[in-house]
Amino acid sequence: MATQQFAQQDRQPPRGPVTSRPAPAEEPLKTGRVKWMDHAKGYGFIVPDDGGADVFLHKSVLFRCRVDRVQEGDAVRYRAEIGKKGKAATYVEKSAR
Repeated sequence: MATQQFAQQDRQPPRGPVTSRPAPAEEPLKTGRVKWMDHAKGYGFIVPDDGGADVFLHKSVLFRCRVDRVQEGDAVRYRAEIGKKGKAATYVEKSAR
């Protein structure tokens, strides 16, 4: 019986800290500034430097990328994907511009 419980435990996914998702090397990061961020609601927007449409930024991306906080006007480098509701950041880091 003990071996059956041990075998079942081995099949479960490993648990541990959430790690940051590295940016793929083949696509360069884009630059922009935080338009606004409401940490209580958990989301905000990035204004791209290239003048494109605003990019949605969710708090889960900040957490995954180990960015503590961003504030209005902060320079960032990011990667975005087009989703059902428009562009959304999938990776973000603060930039020292």
